[in-house]
Amino acid sequence: MKLLCDGWCAEYDVKLKGMPEDELKDIFKDIYKYLVLNFRKQDLDEKELLRISEVVGTVQKQDVKDAKRQHGGSGDVWAGEGILRVGGDEITGKPSLFAHKHDLDWHANQPSNPKRKELIWLYAYTGTKGSRTSWLNNAWAYEDLPADMKVKLEDIYVYCGYKAGRYSDTPLFKDHIDRENKVKLIRNFGKHKGIFFPFFQIFEVIDMPENEGQDLIKYLQDHILNEKYMYHHDWEDTDLNIAEQVVTIHKRWYFEQMGKRILWRVASGHENLQ
Repeated sequence: MKLLCDGWCAEYDVKLKGMPEDELKDIFKDIYKYLVLNFRKQDLDEKELLRISEVVGTVQKQDVKDAKRQHGGSGDVWAGEGILRVGGDEITGKPSLFAHKHDLDWHANQPSNPKRKELIWLYAYTGTKGSRTSWLNNAWAYEDLPADMKVKLEDIYVYCGYKAGRYSDTPLFKDHIDRENKVKLIRNFGKHKGIFFPFFQIFEVIDMPENEGQDLIKYLQDHILNEKYMYHHDWEDTDLNIAEQVVTIHKRWYFEQMGKRILWRVASGHENLQ
């Protein structure tokens, strides 16, 4: 059974564990329609989460030594194989990705990386009840823009990067602006056309005076930060969420118990669905 959440994401009453590849592909093709897919009460271990993700597309993997050093991935979480642990440092005694209690503000997966993966998988392993993650639908936001602004944005490119304090203060990322990779603002994903706009990770509008570029970013930021474009997910343990990272961005809200809250995170492509 499939239900729509807030009109643009979908929730499913199915069990993914052990499901054949052709059936998994049929379900996950819905990512092109709904952008965010939720599956409640999934009984997954690391191996099965990776299997399901790899049915959809290539999983982003890290160097094993680097993954262990940075994110404490070993044993129960296979960081070198593509799973990163988010939170739970009090339980494991090891550091993890984005473990801070304060907001992990609006962002997308690695916008400055030309080889970035466009899907993010989150599996609520333990201690997640009471925490919330939200998504912004920048396809809907794009549709509501004035016609002249849509024309203006069509040929605009930006430079992206990271600066501590903008959306996170994790010490794992280095401050940078990637001027080797031009990032186009107006993009397509499935049937959706929208703004690729992780505004905290955007630093320059190419070929535009700095003040005009910053004014444009502020205009678009004010436009998209509207409740009517948002979907809020209140986590329960064993939830599985998959979301695309082209015309959506997401945010994790403040949660006091991050030291005991563990999500497993996978980044993947979606080439096997096409």
